[in-house]
Amino acid sequence: MRSSVSRHAPAEKVDATPTPMLDIIFNVLFFFLVTIPDSNPETSIDIELALPAPGTVRVLPPDEDLIEVVHPIMVRLDAGVRGELLGIQVDGRKVPENRRLSQLEQRLRLIGRALSVDGDDLSLDVVIAASSKLKYGDLMRVISICRRVGATSLAFAEMPAAIH
Repeated sequence: MRSSVSRHAPAEKVDATPTPMLDIIFNVLFFFLVTIPDSNPETSIDIELALPAPGTVRVLPPDEDLIEVVHPIMVRLDAGVRGELLGIQVDGRKVPENRRLSQLEQRLRLIGRALSVDGDDLSLDVVIAASSKLKYGDLMRVISICRRVGATSLAFAEMPAAIH
């Protein structure tokens, strides 16, 4: 009689490593994290920044012409085709062509002195609206003038496309 025991080789032990399965799980998780739309993207956050309270200050410049300065002070920088500084305006008034930067510094110092009259000591807040074509060096010179005259805050505004 034959015995019912088979004479096959003993079965090999199968080694199941979890590494490939973990790789697949992490890839699927990464896929879902990347493809799920954000419920509140950064571009849709509604933020309202507080601006300084608008006010009007009367200033008597060196040429004895009475002008009004609106707070914050708007400095507009116009550029030419090649990026050169063509003109500077402070609160809508052109700075004279000769020695523009020194004239800008004088005008900002005058405004700063006027803001600190009568114990009010308002801060010298400057908003710079520069043409996108303006050379970086000219913009940095204007920023350093603003710091030199004691501007407490600097902000930047975009000039409308039709202007620059």
